[in-house]
Amino acid sequence: MKPQAFAKLHDDPIHFCIIGHTDHGKTSTIRTLTHDESIGIVVDGPDTTPGVVPYPVKKIGKTRYWVYDTAGFSAFGRRMLDCEEEIGHRPEIHEFVDFLEGITDEQAEEMAGSLRKVMECHVAIVVVNASESCTKADYLEEIDFLRTSGTPIIISLNFLHSSKSKPAEWRKQLIKLRVTNIINFDAHKRTMRDERNLFVSLEALLESQLHKDFIEHWIDDRERISQERDLRVVESIKRAILAMSGLSVSKINLHSGNFKKAQKEATEEFAETLSACFWRSVVEVLGDYDVEEKHVELANGGKRGAATSRQEARSRWRPSLFKAGTSGGAAATVAAIEAMMGGVTLFIPTGLTFLLTYGGAQMAEVKKSPEGTALSLSISDEQLIQLIGCLVDQARRARTLGRGAFSNERDPNPVVPFQVEAKSDTVEKGEIRDSVLHFARTRPKRSETFDEDLLEVLRH
Repeated sequence: MKPQAFAKLHDDPIHFCIIGHTDHGKTSTIRTLTHDESIGIVVDGPDTTPGVVPYPVKKIGKTRYWVYDTAGFSAFGRRMLDCEEEIGHRPEIHEFVDFLEGITDEQAEEMAGSLRKVMECHVAIVVVNASESCTKADYLEEIDFLRTSGTPIIISLNFLHSSKSKPAEWRKQLIKLRVTNIINFDAHKRTMRDERNLFVSLEALLESQLHKDFIEHWIDDRERISQERDLRVVESIKRAILAMSGLSVSKINLHSGNFKKAQKEATEEFAETLSACFWRSVVEVLGDYDVEEKHVELANGGKRGAATSRQEARSRWRPSLFKAGTSGGAAATVAAIEAMMGGVTLFIPTGLTFLLTYGGAQMAEVKKSPEGTALSLSISDEQLIQLIGCLVDQARRARTLGRGAFSNERDPNPVVPFQVEAKSDTVEKGEIRDSVLHFARTRPKRSETFDEDLLEVLRH
C-alpha cells in the first residue's frame, strides 16, 4: 500500500467485532488479530458501549483497524422469548436491542451493547467451541439471529485439537442455516496458514477496496515478519549448539586425597553452568517470537512449580537436565543428582573417556588425564541432542502460539503455556541429529545446508 492510502485508512479504519461465549477462544482470536502491538491495553475507543472492549491496531502511530471484544449473550433464548411475549412477534434485531435496553439488568445492557456493536462493524467473527455440541445452549439460535444484523459474519471453529471436537457436525448444522463463511481456526494451536485463512476470509467480506488492499498488505507483512523471525531463531539455535557444546569444567593438580571432592565439585559446577546456558538459550529463542521470560515456566515433575522467584524456580529445575532416562520422574532425577553430589565416585579408567550415565541417559563426557592429576567434564552427544530437541520444541510452540497464548495480566488466572523440560526426541533420529553433531564439532563459518535443515524441522 502507498503511504497516502495508509493516511486514508487512519480516517476510515476497519472495524471487527468478536462474539462468543466465555472460554470459547475469543481472547486468543483477538490476540491473533491485534498481533502484539496493543494487546492487553484497554483504551478509550470511539465510544463507550457497555459490554464492549475496544482494541486498536496501530502502525507508526496510526490506527489501521479496531477489534472489539463483546460481552457475549447471556440467557439469549429466555430473553428472546420475553421479548416476543412483550411485542407479540419475533423481533427484528433493533427491536430486540430496544427491549434489552429497557431492562434494568447489567447483563441485558451488555447484550444490547454487543448487538449494537455488531450492527456497526464491517465484519463480525463468531468464535465457537467445536468440542461442544452445536445443539447445546442457544448457539445455533444466536448465530441465526446474528444473520439478521446486516453485518457479514464468519464462524470460527475453535478447539479443533480436542478429541471431542466435531467440526463436521457444526458445519452441517450451520449450512442448514445458510451460513457458509466457516473457517477452522484453532486459536490455541494455530499455524500461519490458519492466520492467513482468517484474514483472507475477512478480506472477502469487506466492501471497501481500501480495506481489502490493507488486509492483503497485512497478510504479506505478517508472513514476511514470520520468515524473518524463523531465520533469527535458526541463528539462536546455532548459537545455543556452539555454546553448550563448548562448555567444559576442569579440575587439575589432583591426587588420591582430593579426587573424590574434585569430581563432586566439577560435576556440580558443570550441571549449574549447563543449565544456565540452556536457560539463556530458551529465553533467547522464545524472545525471537515475542515470548517474554515471565511467560515461561519451568517444568517440575510435570506440574506447575510454586517457586517464589525465577532464580529459585531455575534452581529447582536444574536436575531435570539430567533426567533419568525416558521414564524416570522428578524423584528419580533428584535422587540421581543427590547420589552424585553425595560423594558416590564412579570408577573412571585412567586415560579413557567415560560417559557419565544415569538411567540410560548419557549426560556428560568425563576425561581423566593419564597421570590421574586432571579431570574434565563436557556435554555428551546424547545430552546435547536432548537439549537442542527441547529448544526446537519450544521454538515450534512459540512460532505457533506467539503472544496469542497469554492471558491478560489482569486475568485472575493467567496462563503460562511454556513449560520447559529438558527431554525431547525431536532431533534424536535421522539426518538432523547428524547435522547438529557435525555443526557442533566442525563449527563452520558458513552453514547454509544446516540452516535449511533447522528451518525444515522448525516449520514441520
